[in-house]
Amino acid sequence: MLLNPVLRERMQMLFDLYKAKYPNAPQPKISQTVRSRSDQNKDYAKGRSAPGPIVSNAKSGESLHNYKPALAFDVFFTVDGKYSDDPQLYKALGELAPSVGLEWGGTWKHPDMPHFQPPNYTWEDAAKDVEPTFGPIVAPQQPAIAETLPEAEEPEQEEES
Repeated sequence: MLLNPVLRERMQMLFDLYKAKYPNAPQPKISQTVRSRSDQNKDYAKGRSAPGPIVSNAKSGESLHNYKPALAFDVFFTVDGKYSDDPQLYKALGELAPSVGLEWGGTWKHPDMPHFQPPNYTWEDAAKDVEPTFGPIVAPQQPAIAETLPEAEEPEQEEES
């Protein structure tokens, strides 16, 4: 995974914090760090000049995924072995992001629920080789939705004969 080293540390802090708060819930996994400019153009074309729904508002070079090392990461969850787009899972993780000095895309005008990056950092900053800064690490507050998160699936155990 090619990810900015400080961002990688903050990502791990976020995952550890989530696991401590929600040990029985599905755990986040990384879906993407670096995205090629070619793939970014393909994503941008979707819903515009290519079939399908719009999946990105960023053209090539206008995403923090387009820089090496990556300056953003996306996550996903699985429930019962299948991809889950349950917004409660993303919200529970996203609400913890400020406590480890990260910005969550779920708070944007056009929400990007799986996306995390350095706060107040833009692709224009990345294009100018401006180093990202991260927010302070603070004690998190308990998210209000903790009780509603689905539990992780338990592996089936074989009965002894």
